[in-house]
Amino acid sequence: MTTGIIDTASALELSKKYGTTLTVFLAAVMMKCIYDIQNERVRNPKKREAVRILIPVNLRKLFESDTMRNFASYITQGIDPKLGEYTFEEMVSVIHHSMALELNPKRMSAKFTANVRSERQAMRKSSICMSNLGLVTLPEPLSDYVTRIDFVLGVQADTPCNCGICSYGGKLYINFIRSIREPELERRFFTFLRRAGLHVLVESNQRDVRSG
Repeated sequence: MTTGIIDTASALELSKKYGTTLTVFLAAVMMKCIYDIQNERVRNPKKREAVRILIPVNLRKLFESDTMRNFASYITQGIDPKLGEYTFEEMVSVIHHSMALELNPKRMSAKFTANVRSERQAMRKSSICMSNLGLVTLPEPLSDYVTRIDFVLGVQADTPCNCGICSYGGKLYINFIRSIREPELERRFFTFLRRAGLHVLVESNQRDVRSG
């Protein structure tokens, strides 16, 4: 597992410069990194596959619910490299407007009332799952004893690398978990953020991943 720790306020400010939310901004960074890796490894543009980010959505923000169980669905954001080159700004725009279109009660209701098989198919067709839990708050006095919270997603055969994100105590924790050896994706991801002006502290249980 590899974790990047960033000042939350700085990350939010950078997202605002691109006119979007933190989730959309980070999803675009993820998409750009996967896109660049594929472009380098697959020289023939016609053989490049679509880059898709699976983003879980908290349905409690759209529907009233008293359940204590997980009440979520998924939105898949993607680009097709066969259509041409994409800039990072274009990726931000694609995800920003697509999520705005999808995140409404009517569209989401149609999704979670359909067969569960459709969501499983979405996961198989995705390059990675990226879930932002958002700001985590704890009641006092519990918060006095908790200095850090990490959100870690499991991996599957279809998505050997996933990313869980949460914010606590003014810090943004971005956790990459993978079942493959190469740390290329998270290295590029945190390097992108560093070059964008963010200070990133990287922790890892792998020797070949360095701080950026």
